[in-house]
Amino acid sequence: MTAKRTTKRRPTKGIRQRPDGTRTFEPGNQVAAATATHGARSPAQIAERALALRSRLFEIAPWTAEEHYGFTVDLYLKALAAVSKIDEHLETIGMEKASTRWFEQRTAASNHALKLSHELGLTPQGHAKLKLTATGAQLNLAALAAAGKAAAEENPSHD
Repeated sequence: MTAKRTTKRRPTKGIRQRPDGTRTFEPGNQVAAATATHGARSPAQIAERALALRSRLFEIAPWTAEEHYGFTVDLYLKALAAVSKIDEHLETIGMEKASTRWFEQRTAASNHALKLSHELGLTPQGHAKLKLTATGAQLNLAALAAAGKAAAEENPSHD
């Protein structure tokens, strides 16, 4: 029979236990956010940066301000903010000291941002596709209007 291990469980890094059993860094505590070294993995700091980028995006691409683009715009801005935060961190520590994990995270975030920028019509190809879709919709509406007008002229009794 083996003896049971009785090791003391260490608290999670960055969270300290008080004598009364409560944690010093509760979720959402700004002290915890302020102690982040770079913010590249901090949802709060990424959201803050994304909010700062929002007005610039709406200035460059006003169609993205439409309500139905909201979710995609949020994801795109968060991906851009993450790339920005990672770039700042890489500049601070120096490229030669950075682990490959940082480059992998940057690549993943920038690929995600590129895909979303295409869907929002921010790349030349994506913008052309968006224009083509809009033009097709306008042509369909014009054809429907012409057909409706012709039908109304043929049967004037349904006014």
